[in-house]
Amino acid sequence: EAVRDSKHDEISILTHQEMSERKEVVTGVEYELLVYLCENYFLGHATISFEKVKDSPVVLDFTSNKVFGLALNGEVLDAAACWVRHKLTIPVDKVKEGRNELVVRYMTDYDTEGHGLHKFVDPMDSEVYLYTQCEPYDAHKILPSFDQPNLKAKLTLNVLAPKRWNVIANEQHASLEYGCNIDVREKFSHFPEAVKLIHGNDFSYHQFKQTPSISTYLYALVAGPYAVFNCDYRVPLRVYCRKSMVDYLLVDTIFDL
Repeated sequence: EAVRDSKHDEISILTHQEMSERKEVVTGVEYELLVYLCENYFLGHATISFEKVKDSPVVLDFTSNKVFGLALNGEVLDAAACWVRHKLTIPVDKVKEGRNELVVRYMTDYDTEGHGLHKFVDPMDSEVYLYTQCEPYDAHKILPSFDQPNLKAKLTLNVLAPKRWNVIANEQHASLEYGCNIDVREKFSHFPEAVKLIHGNDFSYHQFKQTPSISTYLYALVAGPYAVFNCDYRVPLRVYCRKSMVDYLLVDTIFDL
């Protein structure tokens, strides 16, 4: 277990040299992310798979508040030793040739300045809305990642959210169910903050189709009690709007465009 300290208050940066060196170390990256959207923070269960092509430590970008668990290929690692100054460094002797699988369990506060996963409270009705802004270098504030444009990767995103919320991502839903299956409960059972997840049913489980290989800054997650408007005139279209702004939305004009 590792907790964010003063070292993580420094600005997160990625140099051109770091990008170039890392591009020579890993390939074939894929992310699977399970996110539980709580009131003031989100819980993450991230699985990062990659192939090592060069004998070197593997360094991921990662900004969070607390890491509950870290394991590579089933072997538990010392999170406090690996996670320093927005970097998650896997020692060279732990990374095997070929395919590797890194699992990170963590808790992160929502951002309020438009970076990573941002939380907005509508002053008109106090409703909460969440949205991501990962460009140019903020995807690592949502999940541990090789956060550079030329290390494109597929993302499989699954989200637990309040039942009355709409959840939007890069891809369409693969499935939507209410409640929680056993596999998801097991992934979050070690989080003390997830007690109500295990015992409550006031949430929905959104599974999205896997994205193609895209840059991390393009990853998107939007959630909240949005009003939804649909149109199937030429191609299926959908407009989401904060409930307090519906009276000002020119939805027909948008669809006509």
